Amino acid sequence: MNTQTEIATPVTAECFVTVGVGEEGADFEFTFRMDGTGSCRDADFGGEPIGFTWDPKAIDGMEGEARGETLRDLAQELFWETINDQLGDDRVLLSDDFGSEEVTFESESEEELERLVRLILYSFPSIWEEDREEIDLTIMAETECAEADIDDYCELMEDPEISDEVKTAIRGLTGYALGWNSPSGSHLEYNDGPTGRASGYSETANTVCFSIPKPSFHELAEAREQLISNFADHEARNEAEILLRAGD
Repeated sequence: MNTQTEIATPVTAECFVTVGVGEEGADFEFTFRMDGTGSCRDADFGGEPIGFTWDPKAIDGMEGEARGETLRDLAQELFWETINDQLGDDRVLLSDDFGSEEVTFESESEEELERLVRLILYSFPSIWEEDREEIDLTIMAETECAEADIDDYCELMEDPEISDEVKTAIRGLTGYALGWNSPSGSHLEYNDGPTGRASGYSETANTVCFSIPKPSFHELAEAREQLISNFADHEARNEAEILLRAGD
């Protein structure tokens, strides 16, 4: 007589909780297994579950709502400590992630940068010949992805009456000034993607805007000499003279 022995496959006990995280309340589903393993699934965007480990002793002797509340607290802790950083572009943002529009200076100051920008613009008399009362120039601060530079879309760079040669010379001279006066900073701006997730925002450089008034005859006459003297203090006199000649 043939006999068969049926071996029962052990069933791993599981607990399930859903938690909302972040300011927008993004939902994530957590599965806690009593063998100390678990997984987290993005309820809003799906994707592959992310595994984690935990200590089942955390819920020893607990039942009902007490167990659920403890697991929800543990899920929140696990999410911010290990899960969120693995989500890539779907990472949930906190308020600190958005940054601020404030520009900070790693060296020197905004006042010193403005003074140098003023001397640079006054060193090109031709740009003041069109009855301009002032010229606006915007600086894009340094970010993790780009160095500080003049904004291509500011009034100065978009003025068709100013030659490309002068614009290039101004950009070059300003580049040196930005090396000595180091503005930095960025913030996140919404780009029509999912709210509260990294993919929905773009890093945007903070800006410093200067409105340089029309110089007096005296200021115009002395600007180049003063500018070259400043560059000489930084051992860059030759560079200044070359750029000034290129913009003539």
